[in-house]
Amino acid sequence: MASASSGFFAKPTISAGSILPLHDPKPIGAYPGRLPWRRRTDSPAGEAAWTLEKFWAWTDCNGHPENILSRDELLDNVMLYWVTATAASSARLYWESFGWKRITAPAVSVPTGVAVFPKEIITPVRKWMASRFTNIQHWSEMPKGGHFAAFEQPDLLVRFFRPLRQS
Repeated sequence: MASASSGFFAKPTISAGSILPLHDPKPIGAYPGRLPWRRRTDSPAGEAAWTLEKFWAWTDCNGHPENILSRDELLDNVMLYWVTATAASSARLYWESFGWKRITAPAVSVPTGVAVFPKEIITPVRKWMASRFTNIQHWSEMPKGGHFAAFEQPDLLVRFFRPLRQS
């Protein structure tokens, strides 16, 4: 991993790797000849590059993933996807989370709790969510954390969930 001073972790506004899975996750995991999206399962270095870029871009890490997660935690996560060959299927969730199926889904009326982490990829807005989630009981804006909140800030997330259990 490059040091923060090398400029390797200078944040862009958006990366091609963030957009591609939303269009179609298969180039990342299914088509062996398509460059630069060679199959991640073929190379632990390719898996590490992809996954570590996501931790850099999507965590509340002040420019370097090791500011929030240990090197062992980062490598464990890389290995989890590489050894189990589940990189492409994990990207599919993002692809399925956008588009007409999501937009036309029925309203959710069960009691709902929302934890808003400041460095989430797309920060939830209560007014927008209320039209789909019609029974928001708890709304908490967290002081820190990003897309991988349970991994980055587990104590904050547990403190958010505890009152939900009692209500």
